[in-house]
Amino acid sequence: MPLSRPLRAIALVLSIAIEPSRAAENTPLVMFEKGDYLAAAKAGAAEGSAPSLALAARATLADATLRDAPCMECLQDAEALARRAIAVDANNMEGHIHLAVSLGYQARIIGPIRARFARFPEQAKEEIETALRLAPNSHWALSAAGGFNIEVVRAGGRFLGNLIYGATFENGVSYFHKAIAADPENPLIKLQYALALTGYAFDARRPEITAVLDSSVRSKPGNIYEEAMRQRAVRLLALLNENKVSDYLVLARKYQGFPE
Repeated sequence: MPLSRPLRAIALVLSIAIEPSRAAENTPLVMFEKGDYLAAAKAGAAEGSAPSLALAARATLADATLRDAPCMECLQDAEALARRAIAVDANNMEGHIHLAVSLGYQARIIGPIRARFARFPEQAKEEIETALRLAPNSHWALSAAGGFNIEVVRAGGRFLGNLIYGATFENGVSYFHKAIAADPENPLIKLQYALALTGYAFDARRPEITAVLDSSVRSKPGNIYEEAMRQRAVRLLALLNENKVSDYLVLARKYQGFPE
């Protein structure tokens, strides 16, 4: 039976009210929060705005870091998306951070010599400095700066790291402390700090690493990805508490994105 005019009007009003809700459920950010990273990346790239492209890069990085093995193609896709975000808006802080992070993960796959020839460290340093200038109190910018300083010193030594890139272990620790203070419930930042300390000087820093992992485990994740990172901290802390050092170091290296 066909609807009467009043009923058709009511149905039209209801459909208008429902459709925006459905649309909201399909935004790139909502997809990311649900853990549908590839869909979030595709949707963000299609939207084409700087924030959407930056989110697409973030989602691509999330997918890459959760894989069982390093994915160079994924990281290059994230790099390309971050560069597109910056091209649309040079003041998009997240675009600069995701570009630096994607280059850092790629460097771990190809090794320090090839990364140096490709000028990955110089590019990452520039992107992080730009992000800090745009958002000096951003926990993402601060943690990226912390990771860069410690990684450079780990790979090149204190003298060369400072001479060539102005990096120091002490600055790395300071940046991580500021990042944690800026977002104290974020388990990812604490996990990254613990992994950086592990790569730099596991034996000397083991008590601090244990404390940072314990803090990460007790944090309150804000989304599915942060919960996945908290679970990584759970596994690493359990290995430390059981004194399974070899297993811990292998797993930590995997979580840092190094190939086997």
